[in-house]
Amino acid sequence: MALTLLSSAGRALGALATCPACLAAAAGPAGVCEPCRAWLEAAVAAAPPPLGDRAWLGPYAGPWERLVAAFKHRGARQLGGLLGALLALRVRSWPYAPDQVVSVPASAERLAERGFDQAAVLAAEVARALGSEHRAALVRSRASRVQKGLSRASRAVNAARAFRATGRVRGRVLLVDDVLTTGATAEACAAALTDAGAAEVRVATVARTVRGAAAPRGPR
Repeated sequence: MALTLLSSAGRALGALATCPACLAAAAGPAGVCEPCRAWLEAAVAAAPPPLGDRAWLGPYAGPWERLVAAFKHRGARQLGGLLGALLALRVRSWPYAPDQVVSVPASAERLAERGFDQAAVLAAEVARALGSEHRAALVRSRASRVQKGLSRASRAVNAARAFRATGRVRGRVLLVDDVLTTGATAEACAAALTDAGAAEVRVATVARTVRGAAAPRGPR
């Protein structure tokens, strides 16, 4: 069954000129060309079920890195529908049925810079696809440095206690973000959600940084 690829925001913004996955064909309404859309869906469907409490679509390299960059830094919010649908497909393969889907909140600085919270867009699409509740259950409790460029140890210190829940949290929670690097931010968010009552927290991201990972080859 074909995935539902478009969010209402995506329809309003229209398509990118060039597909960010292959950099060759014209992008369609979902933000990628049709061959890349089919290839991405098939790649996620064919991947083995996630192990542990973290899942991602692919390594932060090649097409996955370009998709995140277009979505996050070029304002291509229509990609949220595609990436959210793919994340939901990945989550189902665990299998995991979250009661609530929560995003890692963007900092005020990043929100002002980009004009939207990319993780919240993803979480809304995932929740819609899974039939779960989408909830803004986390806020940043203090200012923290940008994680990019920090060492693993510095990231852990920077993220510790940087998030708090907005209220009580129930049942199984899926935490959504765009990229998983060291996991320090995800761990800090999961700790805040657990302290607020979550029975279980699992993490789903579009990409994960993997040292030495080869860029996936697309359909071309």
